[in-house]
Amino acid sequence: MRLFLLLTLAVSACGVRPSDAPADPGTVAGVIVSLDFSAMEVDGPARIAVRADDGREATVMVPARENLCEAHGLDVLFDLEVGDRIEVVGTAGSEGDVTPCTEAAHRLAVVEYARPRVRGVYESGFERSAFRPCDRPDEVWWLVPDEAFADRFAAIRQQEAPDGGRGLRLFVEATVIGDLAEGSEFGHLGDYEHQLTVRETRDMAYLGRDLDTPPACR
Repeated sequence: MRLFLLLTLAVSACGVRPSDAPADPGTVAGVIVSLDFSAMEVDGPARIAVRADDGREATVMVPARENLCEAHGLDVLFDLEVGDRIEVVGTAGSEGDVTPCTEAAHRLAVVEYARPRVRGVYESGFERSAFRPCDRPDEVWWLVPDEAFADRFAAIRQQEAPDGGRGLRLFVEATVIGDLAEGSEFGHLGDYEHQLTVRETRDMAYLGRDLDTPPACR
């Protein structure tokens, strides 16, 4: 019996790591619960508090000069919001923090946005407000702009086509947050099967004017 117990203990000690063993301290996957960029004003790190899937309360630290880091994905930093689900690989600190920066294997990736973003090509013209999503370029949605979208588009129009008139077709690429409705009679003459109502405009860039074929996303 004693020999059996000793063998059992030996197998337990050398067996597979228990499922509740600590995760890799340099890897965090979970939901953002708070964001603090204030320290970046004095060259300090951004602090992203994450409720990790493994139960940890982790803090992701992104250096103020993130452009000097080798880590991938840090360009999404200022697009992050509370509720977004992220995955981070970085250097583990002594206080349970993780810093993605110094190695090419480090990264910060958004797995799922709390408020879905839509990126696409928008075309404005006479009785036309058409949005083609980048991931579904064969679809054309009727777009209802918010004030910020309209203001940004007006600024681009003034700069790129100040002489534009009634027949002008202007194309921009934009990322927005909005509500998508499906139906059969949206837009001018009810020609659209989807309507995108913009709630927030994240970015916008000029693509061209009076093109024969709508341009693809960059």
